[in-house]
Amino acid sequence: MQTRAQTANARSSPERLAPAVRPNARRLREMVHHSILNMEERIAALEECDVMTESRKQSVIRISKMLETMCGEFKAYHYEIVAGLESDEAAAKEQLVFDEHQKKTMEFIDRLG
Repeated sequence: MQTRAQTANARSSPERLAPAVRPNARRLREMVHHSILNMEERIAALEECDVMTESRKQSVIRISKMLETMCGEFKAYHYEIVAGLESDEAAAKEQLVFDEHQKKTMEFIDRLG
């Protein structure tokens, strides 16, 4: 008879787990973009504060770092998408997506400043 630990290990063994499916680059890029857009509430809350306490300054720094990281991820997924494009028309369409992302990100960075 197996112990509980042996049963749990048997259930979570690599042979029994289905392989993880990675979303495609386009879906990952969209997820990162939405994560960036969701930061607007936090930025707006900081803008409403009359006094910038040390805690709020730390929040600004954390949000800035998060934006930087997410922008890097967005660009990586974007370049992966663009690398697979065949037509100039498709590349131009993707450039519009990138430009819109950059515009929104810069707006957030300016607001945090």
